[in-house]
Amino acid sequence: MEKITFLKKLPEEVVIPLVQHKGPTCKCLVSKGDKVLAGQLIGEPTVSSAAPVHASVSGTVSSIEKHPHPFGTKTSAVIITTDEIQQSVEFNPPSSPSKTQIRQIIKESGIVEIYGRPTYNVIEKIDTIILNATYESSLVAGRVGICTYPNEVSKGLKYLMEAAGAKKAYIAVNKNNSEELNLLSGLKLDSNMEIVQLNVEYTPGMENLLVYDVTGFTAQFGGKPEDVGVGICGVNTAYEVYDAVKYGRPSMRVPISVVGAIGGPQSILAPIGMKFKDVIEACGGYKGEPGKLIMNGMTIGLAQYTDEVPVVKQTAGILVQTKSDVLRIDPVECTLCARCVDVCPVELLPTRLAIMADQGKFEEARMMHVMNCVECGKCTVVCPSKIPILQLIRYAKLAIEKAYADLEDKKSPNVEIGEPPVIKFGGESEGGV
Repeated sequence: MEKITFLKKLPEEVVIPLVQHKGPTCKCLVSKGDKVLAGQLIGEPTVSSAAPVHASVSGTVSSIEKHPHPFGTKTSAVIITTDEIQQSVEFNPPSSPSKTQIRQIIKESGIVEIYGRPTYNVIEKIDTIILNATYESSLVAGRVGICTYPNEVSKGLKYLMEAAGAKKAYIAVNKNNSEELNLLSGLKLDSNMEIVQLNVEYTPGMENLLVYDVTGFTAQFGGKPEDVGVGICGVNTAYEVYDAVKYGRPSMRVPISVVGAIGGPQSILAPIGMKFKDVIEACGGYKGEPGKLIMNGMTIGLAQYTDEVPVVKQTAGILVQTKSDVLRIDPVECTLCARCVDVCPVELLPTRLAIMADQGKFEEARMMHVMNCVECGKCTVVCPSKIPILQLIRYAKLAIEKAYADLEDKKSPNVEIGEPPVIKFGGESEGGV
């Protein structure tokens, strides 16, 4: 049984971005030279879609600057030089928290789902929770959570249900994972908790499909599972909720599966802000000359341009490839084999969308529902022409999001809309244009 290993030594410094997921940057609460404790709030959200950021170690703030982020940009980050004492703030969780208190604890803990949304927002208006334990490849540490602390995960799920007022919870598991199934079957789950065995690995972006396959509810494309009263949470989320409610600790560490061309592949619990190069060094270092570094899996993950990027709350896996491992075949013209169409879970025309993206025909791609792509990556895997379909589709989606984000409400230069008319008997009216 695979277990999560713990760091023997903290890195000399951590780099904690003030944005930990796809959302706005938090307001920095510390300055250069400040002494900080582990668990101290250092980034305060300014809008509800952001999650607070806490120091993962104790030490001294050496700098606040723009730093490479694993999402491919440079963002504001707090750089902390770790000390030897490693003190934390005093955690004082309530002994018997109410529903309101649990909700507030989850909000203030800054817990974020792997698909990039604060857990507090996910459970706001729902009556059903699905714990996604299918995202369990060797590149992601999700399944290791159940193998390491199954009781804590199930208790965390109860806290999530209580906070949301949910009447039903499902634990979605891949039916081929006998280890997880055996552990879960040995737990004393409440009568309103049900284990569901599925064939598919539901990666980030496939939340609506997971909802449909488990409950039969259909969320509109472009919408969220919460629109049909369902919240999707991860295994690590459940553990973090348990840790926050039971012990008062905020989100400071994440389990990461480190695999590939390294000395000792393993799943390791790393503090937020630990640089990828330090994580790899803790796992035995590079084995040979690295050719590519990928966060969160080869199929849907993000290739990194430097190992100086830090661990964030959405980091679940690090894959190291040697130069010989990296596939370097130039794509050729599409053969119209339709393999990408056959594997698409939402019945799109992936190669056609990729061609439109490559040609800059973003509006045409939008009309062909490119925004409905769940980014599972299956099209790219099966393509015999080696066309980077997923990357091109992501390019089109990003271009469309940027184009429409800047549009203001249109106003006619000729007509001004006033109050709606008040209809009176006899055909007369008041107000209006």
